[in-house]
Amino acid sequence: MFSIKPPKDQDIRKLTVDVIPTIDINAERQTLCSTLETINSILRHGESHQKLECVERIMLAVYIDDTKQSKNFDKALVKTKVFETMLELMKFKDYNDLLFKDDETRDLNIGIVSCTMNVTNFLKGVGVAIAEAGGISFLTDICRFKPFLDKLENEHIYSFILSVVATLHNIARLTSVPQYFSDSKTAEAMVPFFDCKDERLKIYAFIGAAQTCNDSEIHMLVDTKGVISSILKYLKKATESFNYCYGGAELKELLDGIEKLASADPNKKKILEAGALPIFQTIFNLDKPEEQTLTARVLWTMTFDDDVAKEVKASKALLDKLEILSKSSDKAVRSNVKGLLYNIDHRCKKKVKAKHQFFAEQKPSKAAKQQEKHLFISYSWKEKEIVLKLKDLLQDKGLPIWIDTEQMRGSTLQAMAEAVENAALVLICMSESYKHSPNCRLESEYTYRCGKEYIPLMVQKYYKPDGWLGALLGTKLFIDFSGKYQFDQKWNELIKELQAHKMLGKEAIEETAIVATPVQATSSTKLKISTIDDVKQWLISNNLEKCCHHFEDVNGEGLLQLKYMRHDAPEFYFKTLSRKLKLSVGEILNFTAALEKLLD
Repeated sequence: MFSIKPPKDQDIRKLTVDVIPTIDINAERQTLCSTLETINSILRHGESHQKLECVERIMLAVYIDDTKQSKNFDKALVKTKVFETMLELMKFKDYNDLLFKDDETRDLNIGIVSCTMNVTNFLKGVGVAIAEAGGISFLTDICRFKPFLDKLENEHIYSFILSVVATLHNIARLTSVPQYFSDSKTAEAMVPFFDCKDERLKIYAFIGAAQTCNDSEIHMLVDTKGVISSILKYLKKATESFNYCYGGAELKELLDGIEKLASADPNKKKILEAGALPIFQTIFNLDKPEEQTLTARVLWTMTFDDDVAKEVKASKALLDKLEILSKSSDKAVRSNVKGLLYNIDHRCKKKVKAKHQFFAEQKPSKAAKQQEKHLFISYSWKEKEIVLKLKDLLQDKGLPIWIDTEQMRGSTLQAMAEAVENAALVLICMSESYKHSPNCRLESEYTYRCGKEYIPLMVQKYYKPDGWLGALLGTKLFIDFSGKYQFDQKWNELIKELQAHKMLGKEAIEETAIVATPVQATSSTKLKISTIDDVKQWLISNNLEKCCHHFEDVNGEGLLQLKYMRHDAPEFYFKTLSRKLKLSVGEILNFTAALEKLLD
């Protein structure tokens, strides 16, 4: 174990490469952090060749087989903010200056982005730290820089851009920070690379765009130039390779990219038509459980398209293999294959009344109606912390709960179906991972078809339901447990909803008042709105003059109480505005936005 004390800034330039500390990832956290602090000082104040040596040592240290040590190294890198320093080193006024000022500057920047690519391929914490430090926006801007796009034949620019694109893909794959990619429009920045003659960069960009886009951007990923065919070509080549990797892309990475594409309904049939099934069959025949699990999940997602389900159902060889894998000794393979087979069987049998109908309706049996007692909670395991907290609190209220707390999934699909049929009410816990989970989609679709009442809960910050989940949500209001608001406030909203659905009695509301965060009384004079005339002027100042006639008898105190109602009884608030005052959807949204600014 070797480390040195961080040198003074004025002494760093005198350091020779051989005394730059070696990173011992097996060291205790404190020692490791001390070493990284020294390296961080050299990165900030050293010479270019010293900085490059530090970058290379970090890159060498990341190839760790030990999961425990890997996590330790991840946390140490985050704590010492090494990669924030690297990002600062890469920030420049002129992109041409970055690569052509001199060889040392060029090599250092290419080294930094290569190191970032390799580290983010393994360490989740670093990826999150880079995103939070503004790295997504910065790297995305590099991808947009037209002089780079025009000079991709230059080997240095090509290497630099390839690493940048791969880094963005890695961060998207390992972390849950969709807002940074959405705000930066990262997927859109990847599209110009789809025309690149170099197939490797094209595939990297395509997979990166698939990982970073939302469903409203999916149309950018499927064009007439055969990009999906290219990614399937890489997938086929990877299955034939001795290390299951082709062009720098691992089989698992390619499958992850295809799964994200398949999660958007318009792409399901396109992937099938590009020749995916024979390649999937090849992967199922490999003795690689992790890849078999991923492939089954991809195909499970694709079979939510009825035509795809029928095509799979018609392939006897594929079905025979799936039947064998449904008895696999590997739990994950067995679970996903059973879910896939269940979905194929279910989609091929269901009868849809009309083509425009989003889901077919299915009424529960009389026996099921008689047993309607419990509350069914549908959620993604990724959000288990908040969901299990809600489950415990609801059980404390005496509510019987049906929830899968052990990720049984495919092995209990029939049990899930019966649990939904027998449920009095369903909580749908929405998140990005929920939307992309075929099992969660199966649960929510079945909830809808059974005609069950459900309450949507938001359990991920910044997430906006789209695609099939957005269609399921429709105009329903959700209760936000993402952490954006105080928990007690949202808990009371849920209790009131459960009481409205006759799941709880009035005493539950009274009990909950103890944990509620009280709204502090505030005089309307602080708003400088007290009279009916003041309210009218407030409406006009917020471009809501069309609503004035609805508030002819409302003064400042009334307006304040309306704001409290918005938070304490949102359902009643929106019903009042739409039914009693007959405001349009646009008027309701604009009025609510203006109301929220009061006393902020």
